[in-house]
Amino acid sequence: MMSDMASGYDLLHLLYPNLSLLSAIALTIPVSSVNCERDFSAMNRIKTDLRNRLQGNSLTACMRISINGNCMYYLGENGDSMRRVILTEKEKVEVQTSLLATYQGIKRMLDKINQRFYWKAITKDVHEWASDQFVKTARGIEN
Repeated sequence: MMSDMASGYDLLHLLYPNLSLLSAIALTIPVSSVNCERDFSAMNRIKTDLRNRLQGNSLTACMRISINGNCMYYLGENGDSMRRVILTEKEKVEVQTSLLATYQGIKRMLDKINQRFYWKAITKDVHEWASDQFVKTARGIEN
């Protein structure tokens, strides 16, 4: 079915190149402007008459906190990835136990956690946690 649609698109693209370009542009326009309006509302709440000189990085940081909540995010070395910073032991345990059901080894677990989260000594914590879980499981089987 997908190949039929693709071949139909190729034929229309050859027959009507300008119409094809117009439809591609129209499909990139957002359907609603809710996110944009929400962001401007956040900026208006932050940049008041008393804080009218707020610019650049300070304004961006305040808006991120306002829009994303009280979470901090770690930007990768190139600024290409954004991972949530985990600060408390309780949050670490929640992240690790949420992945326990799909445990496929330490490396994959560490990769999954590294894609979305960041905390200091993440590798050490995951290795310790996984070995503890392995020991608990082995003891449960022996009992």
